[in-house]
Amino acid sequence: GTDTIVVTGVQEFKDSTYCIMPDRIVTATYLAIAAVCGGNLLLQNTNYKDLTDVIECVEKSGCKLVLNENSIEITSDGNLKSIGNVETVPYPGFPTDAQPIIVAMCAMASSGTTKFKETIFKGRYKYVQGLVDMGADVTVSGKIATINPTKLKNPAVTVSTDLRGGASLVILASAIKGTSEVLDVYHIDRGYEKLEENLKSIGIKIKRVVN
Repeated sequence: GTDTIVVTGVQEFKDSTYCIMPDRIVTATYLAIAAVCGGNLLLQNTNYKDLTDVIECVEKSGCKLVLNENSIEITSDGNLKSIGNVETVPYPGFPTDAQPIIVAMCAMASSGTTKFKETIFKGRYKYVQGLVDMGADVTVSGKIATINPTKLKNPAVTVSTDLRGGASLVILASAIKGTSEVLDVYHIDRGYEKLEENLKSIGIKIKRVVN
């Protein structure tokens, strides 16, 4: 609960086994994709306890979630609603890395206004222009991003500005009609393993183009 970590040295180490924790932001990404596209999706080898605030946002949007010890099942009819006001805070609160992902989800809402306040990183909203290019109604003023419902969703050529911002473009592109392109995907590759293969497996038409 403080900003100080104290490390006390020891004379020697002993053998141990450690299991790397599931990636909570990858989980949030697949939840958002399921939310905007509609349908039923089972995410395995994940831990909902690391995503309490994100889970709450997804449920507020109208999705139904079944939380198990190592899995999350999401059901969405694709008809989303606003989730009110959200503020990024240090762990265990709403993570700044999930902000672009949930903003993209909220951009597909059919009613209500959502507002995000980014308190962790400056310049976190660079990706928003890509969402706007695809027809999203997102405006940024300082630390605040306001997302309004809109029926206009256009396929577009967009540019990934960073890891999670790039993921947000993929999320919105997955849900709108037509063909969109996301450039500079090397940003996305930093945080996702076989993203396009996983999305193909759940029915999204996506392919990687190597120039």
